[in-house]
Amino acid sequence: SGLVVDPNDTLSSLYRLFRPRDVFVLAAIGTAGVGVYHSFSDGAYNTLDSGVAQKRIALPWLQLIKKTEVPFKPLSQLLSENSITEIGLLTIDVEGKDLEVLKTHNWTIRPHVIAVEEENFNPDEPRTSAVYEYLRDKNYTLAGLCGLTLLFRDGAIKNS
Repeated sequence: SGLVVDPNDTLSSLYRLFRPRDVFVLAAIGTAGVGVYHSFSDGAYNTLDSGVAQKRIALPWLQLIKKTEVPFKPLSQLLSENSITEIGLLTIDVEGKDLEVLKTHNWTIRPHVIAVEEENFNPDEPRTSAVYEYLRDKNYTLAGLCGLTLLFRDGAIKNS
């Protein structure tokens, strides 16, 4: 069970069906405010970035289906609103905005493991990654890689 935060309103019913113990929140994580979610005929191209959306609208094989206003909420606020007091696994996949999401957390609740998708991560030079450096400063250790996903372990938790 867990908390799922996604700006795609079509996913809510799928989560109710396939993951009924999850709580689905229709929102985006970021600085408090409102954004516009652009939904395309191929969901892989959906975006909250209006500049990216305009480029995708120009693609002849892709159609804009709808635009939806969604609230942006800080991660710390979402956790509080949903009475989350412990996080075993925090998974972030927000198309290059992962660091912005992490910065909206107040770190009073420390996830045991954090999975972050980072397309341009170089394992030979991890310090070139802002996400790596940020989590390293928060006492997280890079524990593994799985494709484009970096797995960080809380350095404050001792192995048993």
